[in-house]
Amino acid sequence: MLPSSGVSSVPQFAPAAYSVTAVFLWGASDFAGGYGSRRANAFVLTAFSHICALALMLAIAFTQHGTFPNRASIFWAVAAGVIGGFSIAIFYRALASGHMGLAA
Repeated sequence: MLPSSGVSSVPQFAPAAYSVTAVFLWGASDFAGGYGSRRANAFVLTAFSHICALALMLAIAFTQHGTFPNRASIFWAVAAGVIGGFSIAIFYRALASGHMGLAA
């Protein structure tokens, strides 16, 4: 427990732990994507990873039994996925073409 509050230290430091974990995982995925795109086409690599992610998301969504989103939500989700897919493919291409530290 921290001296300034009555809350134990675990709930207080949980957001920081999640943030640090996210930073390391995001950096590791960027490094792996950049390294993988040196050996394969960046757009093929990104398409493959997005297909795997879509399969995982659909499996999770069907097991949760939630309500189906409306058309506007589906449109924005697909648009965000397509734009994000192209942007990450371009980023992986930049990582593969030069120095990773400079492109990152």
